[in-house]
Amino acid sequence: MIAKRARENIKWKGSYQRLAHYILREGKAESIDDAWVTNCGFDDYASAIKEIAATQAINTRASTENDKTYHLVVSFPAGEKPDIETLKAIETELCQKIGLDQHQRISAVHNDTDHYHLHVAINKVHPRTYNLIEPYYDKKKLVAAAQALEIKHGLVKNIDWNKPKDKNQQRRSSKPDTALSSHTGTQSFKDWVQDLKPKIQEALKPAGSWQEFHTALAQFDLTIRTRANGLSLSSRSHKAYIKASDFDRNIALNKLEERFGAYQEPDNALKDTHPLLQYTQRPKQAITNGLWETFQAAMVTKKEQRDSLQGNRKQSMDALYQAYSHRREAIKNDKFLNKRSKQATYQLLKQTYQNERKALAEQAKAKQAALFEQYPYRSWQDFLMHEASNGNAHALQTLRSSKVAEKLSERFTVWGEQDRQTTLLFPALKPRVTKNGDILYHVGTINIRDNGRLHTDDDSEAAISLTLRLARHKYGNVLDVQGNSTFKRQVVECAVAQQMLVTFTDPLMEQYRQQLNAIQTDRQAESPAQVLDTQKPVRSANKPSKPTHRDNSNER
Repeated sequence: MIAKRARENIKWKGSYQRLAHYILREGKAESIDDAWVTNCGFDDYASAIKEIAATQAINTRASTENDKTYHLVVSFPAGEKPDIETLKAIETELCQKIGLDQHQRISAVHNDTDHYHLHVAINKVHPRTYNLIEPYYDKKKLVAAAQALEIKHGLVKNIDWNKPKDKNQQRRSSKPDTALSSHTGTQSFKDWVQDLKPKIQEALKPAGSWQEFHTALAQFDLTIRTRANGLSLSSRSHKAYIKASDFDRNIALNKLEERFGAYQEPDNALKDTHPLLQYTQRPKQAITNGLWETFQAAMVTKKEQRDSLQGNRKQSMDALYQAYSHRREAIKNDKFLNKRSKQATYQLLKQTYQNERKALAEQAKAKQAALFEQYPYRSWQDFLMHEASNGNAHALQTLRSSKVAEKLSERFTVWGEQDRQTTLLFPALKPRVTKNGDILYHVGTINIRDNGRLHTDDDSEAAISLTLRLARHKYGNVLDVQGNSTFKRQVVECAVAQQMLVTFTDPLMEQYRQQLNAIQTDRQAESPAQVLDTQKPVRSANKPSKPTHRDNSNER
C-alpha cells in the first residue's frame, strides 16, 4: 500500500469544488466503487461541497486558495482490493496521523486503473476553529502509517515501493524527462543518455578545458548549462534535460570547476557542429510491426490539419474584423445620420459583429473536435491503446512487450495452455485497454482483467459465468483454474449447468465435472413417468393427508 499527498493539478488547483468533482468522476460513475462524506452536516455531495467551500471562505488568513486543500491518495498493488470498511478504517487512521481526522473530507474509491486506489479531498480549514492546519513531515508519517496498516489489515506488503533501488534514485529526477517516459511510451532522454554513458565518459576524459568539454559533448548533440545551483545536461535540438550529477557524479559543478576553473559558456562556433549521435524520440519496444511509422505519419497529418484550421480561423476572424471596421468607419462618415442615430447603429453593428464572431468560433471548435475525434491520441502510448481498443492484435502485443512483470494478487484466475485470441473478446462490452496492455471488462459490478490470463476477485455466479465464457473463446475447451476450493467447485457447477464443453487440468475439478455430467445424463435418460415416481409427494406440515371429519354445518 502506498499513501501519499498528491501533487496539485492545474485542472483543480485552488478549487476544492473542481477536485471533488474529479474524484467523484462526474459522468463516469462506473469507475467508482463507492464514495462517502466525513465530518460534514450533509451526506449528499453537492451540499457537502458547498459547506466545505463556505468553511474555507471564512478563513481569510491563508496566502492562497491552494493552501486550503489536502489531496490524499492511497493505492494498492494490482489485484488487491480491500473491502469498503477496511478502506474507511485506513482513511481514518491516515488522517489521524497527519492531524486532519476532525476535518471535512470527501472520499471516493476508483477502479479505473491497474491499481485499486482511494482519493480523499480534505479541507485543511478546521470546521470549528477555522484555523488552517498544515501537516508537517506528512510524507514520513504516511509511509510509516501505511506499513503499520499493511500488517494490521493483512495487506500485501509493499515496503519496496518507497525504497529507491540505488543512491542515484534518491535524488529527484528531472520532471520533463519523467513525464516524457511515463506518459508517451517513448524512450526518455535520460534512458538514452544512460545507454550511451560509456561512450560519453570516454569522450570526456581527454578534455582539459571548458571548451574542449563542450566540444566533446557536442558530438552527441549535448550541452551542459548552469541551472539553479548546479548544472544540467541538455539536448541541443530537443527540450529535454537531466541533472548533470544524475548522469555522472564526476561532472557536478564543483568538480568540473576544480578541473577547469569557473564555468564558461560554449563558443558560438559549436553551434555549427554536426553531431555523430543525436537523441530522437523512439518507442521503447524493439518491434512495432510498422505501427510506429503509422503513428508518426498520423501525427504529421494531424499537425498539418490543425495548423490549417488555426490559420483559417485567424484569416476568417481578421476578415470579419476588417469588415466591421470598414462598416463602422462608414457609419462615422455618414453625414445623413445624427448623433443619436449613429449611436444606435453602432450598437446594432457591434451586436452583429459579436454574433458573427461567436458563430465563427463555434464552427472552428466543431472542426477541431472532429479532427481530434479522427486522431484521438496525443502520444505513442495513446495510439497503441486506441488501436488495441479497436481490435489491433499487433498494438496489444506491442503494449504488453514492454510490460514490467508483476505479481497479481487476484484470488481467482482462469487460463489455458494456448492463447487463441489476443484481441478483444466481446467488443460489445466496450472493454478498456490500459497502458500496459491489460484489457479490463466491466459489466455492472463485475470486473475481469485480461493480461494474458483472466483475473477476477469476484466469486459470484454472474462473474464466474462471464469469466468462463471469455475463457472458452480465448483458450478453447481445456482450462486451468486458480483459486480456493469453493471457487473451483462453483466453476465446475456453472460449467455443467450451462452445458459448456470444457475440461479442467485440475484432476479433482475434472473428476467432479464428470460426476455432475453423469448425474445430469442419468436424469435426462429417465422417462417422465420414472421421474414422477421418484418424486415423493410434499405434504404440508399444517394439514393432515386425509380429512378426519366432514363439517356439514354450512351445507343447507
